[in-house]
Amino acid sequence: MRKFEVETAAVTILNIYNNEICNDHETLQRNGSLFTLFLHSPLTAFCLVSKIDQISLAVWDKCQVLIEGFSQEVTRLIASSSIIDLWYKTYLQDDFLRILICRFVFCNFVLRSHRKFQGNLAFLPSCQPPINFNLIMANPFLTDFVAQLANILSVVDWLS
Repeated sequence: MRKFEVETAAVTILNIYNNEICNDHETLQRNGSLFTLFLHSPLTAFCLVSKIDQISLAVWDKCQVLIEGFSQEVTRLIASSSIIDLWYKTYLQDDFLRILICRFVFCNFVLRSHRKFQGNLAFLPSCQPPINFNLIMANPFLTDFVAQLANILSVVDWLS
């Protein structure tokens, strides 16, 4: 008789897609859902929700450095936290899964911080096992990375 190993999987889900929040339907059809865009290209998704359609290559590079810093801080926070599920710490060891987790957190962080999404928590992506977003949102380094990103892109007014 064969034994099967059972491993827990982390699952991320976008509950609902809301056209009122991102009304550029043609762009969204071309790029997929907003959640998919955050997983594929976090900076492009940030620009979309902030109504930015063009940036220079130099600005793009500066912003990418900030997003990488955000990801490094998320990795450090998850690895050192005693209240975030152990499976996430295990997943951080795989580069691909680490990137997905960090981009998921970035998506959630940006949407929770963005004025356009305030009060629309039903539209936030969720995951199982759950991540404590009170811990994530309270992190001053993550807040600073997103504030710097908004400042570089001149969209500080979009964030609360």
